[in-house]
Amino acid sequence: MRIPFSFSDDSLTLFMNGGVHTIPNTDTAFEQVKEHLKGSDHDVDFLTDLMDKPAFITKTTSGRVEVKGNNVFFEGEVVHNAMTNKLLSMLSEGFDVAPWISFMENLMDNPSYNSRTCLYNFLDHFKTPVTEDGYFIAFKRVRDNYRDVHTGTMDNSPGKVVSMPRSQVDDNPNNTCSSGLHACADEYLKGFATGSTYRTVAVKINPRDVVAVPADYSFSKMRVCEYTVLGDVSDAQVDKIRESDYVDFDEYGWDQYVDDQGDVWYTE
Repeated sequence: MRIPFSFSDDSLTLFMNGGVHTIPNTDTAFEQVKEHLKGSDHDVDFLTDLMDKPAFITKTTSGRVEVKGNNVFFEGEVVHNAMTNKLLSMLSEGFDVAPWISFMENLMDNPSYNSRTCLYNFLDHFKTPVTEDGYFIAFKRVRDNYRDVHTGTMDNSPGKVVSMPRSQVDDNPNNTCSSGLHACADEYLKGFATGSTYRTVAVKINPRDVVAVPADYSFSKMRVCEYTVLGDVSDAQVDKIRESDYVDFDEYGWDQYVDDQGDVWYTE
């Protein structure tokens, strides 16, 4: 069947499902819809999935995540935090929200309510890059030989997956310095282990592996039970990552360590 439509350089307008649907050229679906409409046989279900993003989110997550008006629901419970605010903002502007949906699903798989709440505090205060598979990027200061600052025994070389039993990580956010694997936001780097004998690495963390985010230092550091070391970053690169819409792993040489992890970070 053919669907009536009109188009300009700025937008597409379709007449389908008993209504009028306008897609601005800033919408990630704009080019796909435009190409589909060039054909003689238009698939209403395909176009509906592209344009009705809330419905598509519900469909692709098997109903785990739903967007209704200005609310985001996870398994029927409304979720209010920086993550959902970001998702709604991106959705309204036509951006691809798949990474943030994956992030939400990973976060809600975290077995601890307190740990999830702690990570919300981190998200509320810092711009957090999110990967295609729903992990997030943080930073870590290590010795020049990639060993950890405190004990000098833990290897944080690029490509290493560092882990410890979750039960051995202190889950009390009131304890400032305690047992666990440590990672931080860029802000924390300014006052910790500075000097030529240290280096900074970027680490990739699954939200479900976050255990505690202490309130001191404005929620800028955390304790986790596992992370993957992506590679070195300079101070200038840390600033660039914070300010970018996306970062290509190839640009930093990290593809050689994590070439199966995807190559784009989605940020605020």
